[in-house]
Amino acid sequence: LTWNPNAKVYPNPNNGQFTVSLALGDQMQTVTIAVLDALGREVYRVRKTDMGLSETALSLGRIPGGIYLLRVTSDSDVLLHQQKITIRD
Repeated sequence: LTWNPNAKVYPNPNNGQFTVSLALGDQMQTVTIAVLDALGREVYRVRKTDMGLSETALSLGRIPGGIYLLRVTSDSDVLLHQQKITIRD
């Protein structure tokens, strides 16, 4: 897996519930989706194994409003996607 320019996060801004869409190719892949706060602390993490077009609905619960960084990495720790997301209270 390499950088994934077709990855999408929607809606953005959101209320802590959003979808991450990734094109993972035609072989099973395991990715980690992590959300980091402004200080770089991980506030959410999920691992997913899928192939093809992968849609993952995330619900971060009672996370404070603000700007967060969403990172998607492969099992071999290659950065596939990185994007700022805005969470509204």
